[in-house]
Amino acid sequence: RALHAAPGEVLRDIYEESQGPTGSLDLERIFALGTGFGEFSTEALIELAACIESGDVVVETIELPFADWDLRRLATFSGRTVAHQRLCARVACWLESRGTGWSAHNPDLDYAGGRADVVAKDHSIVAECGYTKASKILAGLKAGTRCLVAPYDGGAYLFTARDGRLAPTDY
Repeated sequence: RALHAAPGEVLRDIYEESQGPTGSLDLERIFALGTGFGEFSTEALIELAACIESGDVVVETIELPFADWDLRRLATFSGRTVAHQRLCARVACWLESRGTGWSAHNPDLDYAGGRADVVAKDHSIVAECGYTKASKILAGLKAGTRCLVAPYDGGAYLFTARDGRLAPTDY
């Protein structure tokens, strides 16, 4: 596929045809393409889409549990809004349900993609809540980190490199 196609064209083409494990995964929605807060370029989205299509990256849809935390406890998490902090709390509850602890404190949050919102205590999973960029997830995958993306408009998606680490090649 040509990676210089019009914005969104390759992504729509890949996912309209896909019969693979990711079905009709909407990366443009997950990464809030063109919203001003999310991804502003299709380049990283196209690379991530190609990695998924080739099977080098597997995406698992996650249902986050409800987290009814008081405002004082929500302040544990980053973000300027209570909505962002609640999303982080839901991710923390999901990590707890998997039997791993979590952290929302610096410097624990640093990973190859930048600074996450929540991380598993063993650093096996980093989570980006709300708006994030596909380039951060690609950097994390190339460093061998599993990345959970939990967009504001629902759902959560765990991105995992098939061989544990995504090769730093261009797609």
